[in-house]
Amino acid sequence: MIQKSSASLRPMNCEEIAEYRVVGLRNYVADIARARNISTDAAMKIAQPQFEHMFPDDRLQVDDRHLYTVDANGQRVGWVVFMTHTRFGAPRAMLVDIEILEEMRGLGHGKQAMLAMEEKVKELGLEYISLEVFAHSTPAQELYEKLGYHITHVGMERKVN
Repeated sequence: MIQKSSASLRPMNCEEIAEYRVVGLRNYVADIARARNISTDAAMKIAQPQFEHMFPDDRLQVDDRHLYTVDANGQRVGWVVFMTHTRFGAPRAMLVDIEILEEMRGLGHGKQAMLAMEEKVKELGLEYISLEVFAHSTPAQELYEKLGYHITHVGMERKVN
């Protein structure tokens, strides 16, 4: 019998942040390479400056950055990272990254993590959660739609040279 997820969020500790900086960057590079059909070296040149700008050091919960570990049924199953800002009008959270460990996917942990993040966002007094998702991340897109997210824009590109 599959146990229903009881995922909850807790602030990442220093070891988890150090791990996230390595694994999160590696995953982001892989997503960029796949989405743009480029080498991982080329993707690293895009991803690394962005990642270093968002996470310049190993400090915990700094100002607008919120880094959480997803725990479920007594074990760590992933992470949720979001930033807060007031661009585009109303105060909002921007989901930067959510990752559920591959062997833990399909058990409801992603949904529960998103709902737990929503509670954190409400506690901060924010009105909206925004996110971007890679086109190849169909399961993530389906989850977001089930949770009530809707498309606000679509980005596209074409290599011409």
